[in-house]
Amino acid sequence: MTPMPSERNNAKRWWWQFGLRELLVWTLASGLAIGWWLDHRRLTTDTILLRIEMQASADEVSDLQTVLSAVQRDLAVTHGLELNYEVQGDGGMWLSIKQQ
Repeated sequence: MTPMPSERNNAKRWWWQFGLRELLVWTLASGLAIGWWLDHRRLTTDTILLRIEMQASADEVSDLQTVLSAVQRDLAVTHGLELNYEVQGDGGMWLSIKQQ
């Protein structure tokens, strides 16, 4: 027996009818997915910026060590002074000057 036309329309319409529960579930799932994506994008951007900052710091320390080595040689030759320095991991530096 074939369904009546009105029964077929009701069956098709049933697929497009959503209740409050389904709406809440889809809203929750969408919100979680979008929130995760935004957080992941922020973390990726922060990681890239941190790498750039670390590279810049490493370049600055390298440049500073080159300058200090030149000053160290100059002080030893011209004034007879010994310059010792140590670069700390947090970006700080210890300097000491002694008479030779």
